[in-house]
Amino acid sequence: MEKILEVGSHRYIIGLDWNPLSGADPLLAARTLAKSRNSPMGLLRTVADSDGHVAHQVGLANKKVKGAILAGAAHIATISESAIAISRLGGDLFWLCITDNGRVLPGFDKIGSDSEISKAVTEFLEEYQLAYMQLLMTRDVAQELRISHGVEDINPLDMLAEKQPTDAIKLKNLAGLSNTTMLGAAIAIVLVGGGGYWKYTEEIKQRALEEQQALEAFEAESREKARLAALNKGPTDEEILAKARAEEVVWLRDSFNTHSLINALKHVYVMSSRMATEQGGWTLDSIVFNGGSPEDLRTTWKRNGGTLENLKKGLEGQGSVSFSGDFSQATASHKISLGNRGIEDIEQYIPEQGLRQHQMVDLFIAEGFSFTIASANNAQRQANIHGLKDKTLESVPQLVVKKWSFALSGQGKDGFVKLMNLLQHVENMTPEAIEVGRTGGNFAWKFTGILQDL
Repeated sequence: MEKILEVGSHRYIIGLDWNPLSGADPLLAARTLAKSRNSPMGLLRTVADSDGHVAHQVGLANKKVKGAILAGAAHIATISESAIAISRLGGDLFWLCITDNGRVLPGFDKIGSDSEISKAVTEFLEEYQLAYMQLLMTRDVAQELRISHGVEDINPLDMLAEKQPTDAIKLKNLAGLSNTTMLGAAIAIVLVGGGGYWKYTEEIKQRALEEQQALEAFEAESREKARLAALNKGPTDEEILAKARAEEVVWLRDSFNTHSLINALKHVYVMSSRMATEQGGWTLDSIVFNGGSPEDLRTTWKRNGGTLENLKKGLEGQGSVSFSGDFSQATASHKISLGNRGIEDIEQYIPEQGLRQHQMVDLFIAEGFSFTIASANNAQRQANIHGLKDKTLESVPQLVVKKWSFALSGQGKDGFVKLMNLLQHVENMTPEAIEVGRTGGNFAWKFTGILQDL
């Protein structure tokens, strides 16, 4: 939904469709996107953060507009580089604009009801921290949307009126019009209006000529770049990034297939219940599962008068044993198999079968579990993308996966079994670490799982 507002002496459009741009030619990327979306009017922005990283984005308008019109979200981004700005437009209609390091975040130049805006803010807060962001809204808006801390009690629309905009946030025709079309429109006005419109039509023709010259120069440059790219016969950045995304989809699918959450929990429980706590003068300390090595469990032991040979014989056929430098402790590796879950289309599986973050939180609370939660999103790709002309994208993940780390702990087998029963139907969580402490015959457990969503 888009809306045009009269603010002060200017017209602003809000609710634009903001998209990040990649590649060496952001203007070409913006123009291509505008044509593909049939949204010729838009605003191309280039933003550099404090570390010198440059980002390009384009805001596209579906609404047909005439005359000079400014992008409201872009103006907010120039006033406050990182902010959550919310204005009441009237009745139950609000405008939400979220900026981060000078960019307008995609999907957050939004017009909607109080419930829609509240939901959008909640989803945003699941992934971002508020420490560095301004909260720009009046107190009555904050109260209605249940936002309670750090509000600056200001209407973002008043900020648009107070801060003089520049032409840099004025929407332009990104797709461009042909010279014939522009001159045809000018000639039509002359024929219909006569001499009274002569000066006006001359200005139109001059603007049309300037725009056409700029367009022709741009197209010539684009053709030359395409010619050189064809001679080079190398894949484009877009093609390389598409392959990189497909590779990340395979990584995600393979990780889910080889990291069965319930099977990992069962293996730890069975070994913790069956493994003798004493082996020839050695005392069992812990049983540990690590998601980085899903093919084995580790048991740790403390020497209590036994010999090295005693422990090796006691664990013969169960696992390979290694000792600490002072031979007072030992670690045994026990081979296990978590099986293969057989997931093929992970991008369909997770949204259809998985739980959302707030659903997982509600489930733990309802079952009386104490837990901690932290964002586990990866800012870096696990392997760099090679062959890109734009080197700034080499380590940037192309598949957006939202990840949260849930950590729980407890005492006793009953609590561990309760946890297994709770998690057996959570299809989009993978085990990161599971540990059961057996010192003194206790059963003290710790669990960390990663909930992943697309």
